[in-house]
Amino acid sequence: MTPSRFNPVLLDQLRGRTADALFQLGELRSHDPSAATAMRALRLTRHTLEWFWIPALDDLLSPHCETQNSGGYDEV
Repeated sequence: MTPSRFNPVLLDQLRGRTADALFQLGELRSHDPSAATAMRALRLTRHTLEWFWIPALDDLLSPHCETQNSGGYDEV
């Protein structure tokens, strides 16, 4: 089976935008008790981005990643 190939330029853009979203989500605050559920969802989203997606993207962008190849990239 051939490994998937990803465009490193698009992966880098996705990594940057994901980091921006992580930062922006961290800036959101509310002391309104009726927003508690939404704030928990924000924390879960931040946790998922920080501990799953950012490391996964970093792995794909690693020079040792086997999925990168020159030419013939699949769109991300």
